[in-house]
Parts: sequence; C-alpha cells; structure tokens
Amino acid sequence: MVTAELDGVKSVEEFHEEICRQQKEAHGDRYCEHHEVIQNMIKNHGCKSYKEFGTHQGASAAAALLAKPESVQLVDLELAKYNKYFKPLAEKYCEENSIELKTYECSSSSIGSLGNPCDLLFIDSLHKAYHLQAELDLHKSSVRKYILFHDVNNTRGFPEIINKFCNQNDWKVIERSDSIEGYMLIKKI
Repeated sequence: MVTAELDGVKSVEEFHEEICRQQKEAHGDRYCEHHEVIQNMIKNHGCKSYKEFGTHQGASAAAALLAKPESVQLVDLELAKYNKYFKPLAEKYCEENSIELKTYECSSSSIGSLGNPCDLLFIDSLHKAYHLQAELDLHKSSVRKYILFHDVNNTRGFPEIINKFCNQNDWKVIERSDSIEGYMLIKKI
C-alpha cells in the first residue's frame, strides 16, 4: 500500500478524499471500495461501534468517522503514520461529533487489542493466514454483527479461512468483491 503525502490537509473530509485519490492512483480505481461498505454498515445496518485492525495512515478509519458511529477503536502495531497526519484531525472530529475514539498500539492478535465489543470489525492487518486465524480466534466473541476483511483476493488462504470460520461458527458470507484486492463481508447469524 502506498503511503500518501498529506501535508496541508485540514479536515477529516479532505484527508479521506486525498488519501483515497492517492491510493486509487497507485493501486486502481476499486482500491477503496471497502470504504463504502464500512459507511453503509454504520449508516444503514445499526453498526454504532467500529473497530479496525491495520490502521496505517487512517484511510478506512476516516471513512468510518465520516459515517459518525458512536465509537471507533483503531489497532495497529505502530501508529506513527496515523499520528503524523490523521490523529489531530480525528481527535478534533470526534470531539465535535461526540464519537468515542480509542487507539491501541499493539498486535491485533494480542490480548491488549481486545478493547470493547464492537458491531463492525474491519480486518486489514498482517496479511498472513496464521495471523488472520489468531485474530478470529481471539476476537470472534467480541463482534456483535459484522466482520469485513480487506485483501482477500490477493492473500493466500484468506477465503478458505473465512469460509471455514463461518462454517464452524454462527456466521455467513453476505458479500464478496471480485476486485484485485477484494473484500469479504460476513454477518453473525
């Protein structure tokens, strides 16, 4: 993933627009298609709490904030890229819109990432099958409604792990993108 240059961006709206422009330019027009899914789930499917693994600079976090959930939790091994441009914008936006914002600088497969339960979990962290399995094992009981996965079409083993998880638990795949990176959305049943 490209690391965007975001000097001069002054709002969450500007940040989201510019980072998506740069990501689409580098990776293709459908690279940020999961942002629409995040916003739709928050606005139209009762997802009042959002959590994500793999924040990087905050592109998907910005999409979530713009949908105005009640709470947002961001988890990444290193938050330096998030802190550089997005943190001050996100904190101000959350204060103005009464959104509870928490960040966790740790592995998404560690106990320290548990935080609070959420309605929607977005996973875009370490793209390794063993790591995804560890995340699902640790967090499955703290997700109330949906899990959205990014990079499922270009990460070996992800679709199989997600389908197996659904078959062994009370979840089902409700949407899948056919883009190069791809996403899958699953719902608790």
